Amino acid sequence: MGQWFVQDNGKAKELSDKALRKALRKGRLTGVELVRREGESNWQPLHSLALFAEEVPHVGDPSKVARNRHLGGFLWHFVAFLAVMFFLGFPSWGVFWGIGLLAHAVGTVRVLWRVTERQAPAAVDAVEEVEAEAPFLADLRRTLAKLEESGEPVDRLRDDATSLHRDRAALDAALEGVDLPALRSELEGAWQRAAQATRETDREAFGRQAAAVEERLDVLEDALAARDRLMARESELLHQLNGLLLARVQHQQDASSAATDAGERLARVRETLRADAEVEESLARARQAARKQRT
Repeated sequence: MGQWFVQDNGKAKELSDKALRKALRKGRLTGVELVRREGESNWQPLHSLALFAEEVPHVGDPSKVARNRHLGGFLWHFVAFLAVMFFLGFPSWGVFWGIGLLAHAVGTVRVLWRVTERQAPAAVDAVEEVEAEAPFLADLRRTLAKLEESGEPVDRLRDDATSLHRDRAALDAALEGVDLPALRSELEGAWQRAAQATRETDREAFGRQAAAVEERLDVLEDALAARDRLMARESELLHQLNGLLLARVQHQQDASSAATDAGERLARVRETLRADAEVEESLARARQAARKQRT
């Protein structure tokens, strides 16, 4: 599972993967903390990791969820202070609690300010990255705009084509970081160790390892093939849409034959946009395999 280093209140502490997840579930860590894996040098916000989404159920921006969790801890502290002071009439030791509460407030403001500053440029970078990685959508918008000018209804085409690209992008995300050569090397090594083992327990252990890696490789290779098919369909779709646009232009010159050609081309476009059930299955299996890799 590996070890994590966590920066909390200006101090770095070491936690196991299990302890980190438990601290998130219990609220002892809120997600605004900076963390890094053992052996790595880059610190990153805890809320940006996949394990944050796995351990903290939420919908929407994880950075906002982390900020709200952190702010909530201070608010509970503040309410408890007021309640105790109200019922006990502000005893003398309440001064020390008040100083602690003030320090908590200052620390909370500093953390939330830091998270907000860090998140703003990150959001801009994320938008630029998405735009740079989606030339298909840019080409699609330009082609559909021309089709719409020629009188072709494009709303349904736009929705279906965007859905097609969304499926491909989801597969890309699920397959991110997958190292097939490393997995194949691990598989070969596991089978070799199983064959060379002299004890039955060792042979069984290495055999189970090899079987697990082999199963994961099968899933990932299926997902990669599905992703490649979707990329081919995106390319095919753009060619078909441009052909349809040309047919529409010709329709203005020869309404009888060009109209039939445009209708046939539109039918082929819709056929291309029909989602394969295997894509959804491959996506689900790829996400499962990616989760196994992280754990």
